[in-house]
Formats: sequence, structure tokens, C-alpha cells
Amino acid sequence: MDHYKVLGLPKTATKLEIRDAFKKLALLHHPDKHSNSPQAEIDECTEKFRAICEAYDFLINDQLTSSSSPSTSSSPVSRNGVRRHQPKYKASGAFGDGEWTYEGDIDPQSIKNFFYGAAFAGVLLVGSVVLKVAKKVLD
Repeated sequence: MDHYKVLGLPKTATKLEIRDAFKKLALLHHPDKHSNSPQAEIDECTEKFRAICEAYDFLINDQLTSSSSPSTSSSPVSRNGVRRHQPKYKASGAFGDGEWTYEGDIDPQSIKNFFYGAAFAGVLLVGSVVLKVAKKVLD
């Protein structure tokens, strides 16, 4: 499937053009807009809508367009040949029934230290206010 053709765009389209074309076509072909139409038309719009969503997801996520080359999430080259930014830090973990992942340029330890520091500063601030109030009440 030619994803650009589905959205009616040239291969040089920007992300903004991709997004605008998606919004326009999604509104036009959304199955809910055709709920009072004959079933054949509803089915046709549903298929078009699925194709539009698939094309948008593919293009907006910078996946490789060549179906012959393996597409891996760690590939540093996007569909237009421009090198994608690779995050410096990667972390993941679990809590309760959920899982989390982090990929970015800020060290996760720095984030943790920031929040611990902010919490400590909050405790000091609240403590100083409590001491000032207590001093006024006792005087």
C-alpha cells in the first residue's frame, strides 16, 4: 500500500501536511458520520477509514517505507534518509500491574534527584511556616 497515495499526498509531504490530510479524510470517511447510510456504504467508509488511519500511523511514526528492508525500532535512519535522534538513556521497570519505559536525553537519576530535592525543599518550607506560626501563637 502506498501510504502517501491513501492520504493524497506527494512523497515530500511534511508531518504537518500529513496530519492535515489525515484530519480532513478521517472526518470525511469516519464510520459514525455514515451511520444512517446503507450497510454497503458503511462498510466501504470503515475500510477507507482503516486505511487512512494505517497510512497516518505509518507516516507520522517515521517508519521505513521500503517493505523489503526490515523495519526495526532501533534503526537510526528514518523513511526520508535523515538520521533519527537516538536517546542517550533508556530505562524500564514495573510497578503493581503496570510497566513503564523511558527513552530520553535526561538521566533518569537526575529526574529522581530533582523530585527528591523538590520534596525536601517542600518539607523545609512547610516546616519553617509551621515554626513561624507556632512562635506567633506562643508569644
